[in-house]
Amino acid sequence: MEVESEVKKQGRPWTVSRKFASFEEANHERMRILTEGTHQAKVRKREDDKFGVKYRKLQNEKQQSN
Repeated sequence: MEVESEVKKQGRPWTVSRKFASFEEANHERMRILTEGTHQAKVRKREDDKFGVKYRKLQNEKQQSN
């Protein structure tokens, strides 16, 4: 009996845009990146209680469907 294990591929890496002292500032930067329509963006809280904005380019398939 063979057991097949599913191998998950790593996604594209995220790039840190900037770091902000408040979530509101970070969210404003995230929204600016998203309005361009060519990147995904997210806000993450850091260990030092600051907020980082990360982004990565959309895949071609997702760009065409949006």
